[in-house]
Amino acid sequence: MKLKMRMQKTFEEAIEKIKKNLSAFPKKIKPFITNILEHRIIILDYQIGKIYTKLQNQSLHQYKERSFIRGFMKHNDAYRFIEWVNINTDKIAYCVHVNSAEEFEREYYEGDMTASHEIIVSIEGININDSIKYIPYVKTPTVLAKSIIDYDKTRAYLHSSVDVDMIVCIDPVYGRLATSTGGLYNDILQGLKKIK
Repeated sequence: MKLKMRMQKTFEEAIEKIKKNLSAFPKKIKPFITNILEHRIIILDYQIGKIYTKLQNQSLHQYKERSFIRGFMKHNDAYRFIEWVNINTDKIAYCVHVNSAEEFEREYYEGDMTASHEIIVSIEGININDSIKYIPYVKTPTVLAKSIIDYDKTRAYLHSSVDVDMIVCIDPVYGRLATSTGGLYNDILQGLKKIK
């Protein structure tokens, strides 16, 4: 049996619904996520900016993350927030451009989507002949098809008619924790308070 999610007609209703379901977030970042939600960003994806190693296939792999969030903001707030972040912090913020499915597919299959439409937010270091080579591990988009945005709206409990922009905020420094004093979450919260 497939459960049907009830989409919320307003941004505020969606935020209230998400606040009741915060179990997916780790305990140590939950207060930040709750605070960001209170100030009107619905977070879909995030990374906290760790550097760590993992044993894979009997060799150590090193991972370096940039902290980032990707989510939805009300259209009226998004551009003021992005402007504030880009002018007043060392973080990067932008709105994800929305293409029609046809444009997106044409660019994806005929163009170089990796180089032009994604930003690397995590790299993996692999030991090759006694030197570490880093390759992209996690990326976040700068352009998406409208159908993908609409799908992400359902993940955020938003009705397709709700007027929102998808925003991305990235810390350009690998390994700076989002929860640290100069980290991404504090700058996001400061920016959200300034545009109120």
